[in-house]
Amino acid sequence: MPAPRKDHSANVDLRMTIDGRVVSLTQVGPTHAILEHPTSIPPHSSASIDVVIDDKTLTREVMLYDGARDKSRRIEFF
Repeated sequence: MPAPRKDHSANVDLRMTIDGRVVSLTQVGPTHAILEHPTSIPPHSSASIDVVIDDKTLTREVMLYDGARDKSRRIEFF
């Protein structure tokens, strides 16, 4: 018997929290993320990245060694 079909796709929310400030993300990779809007983040900042898929949250603690500049949306982390 086939598995039941879902009539909708998954709800996905990507966000990063830095010092209590929540920043929306558009993409998350293994060593980088894309910010929804350019923002300034100081170098050597600690952050947590949340990937929420249908109300299930996966959280990863990361270090933003280079931070982010106001004109760039891409951030690298370890």
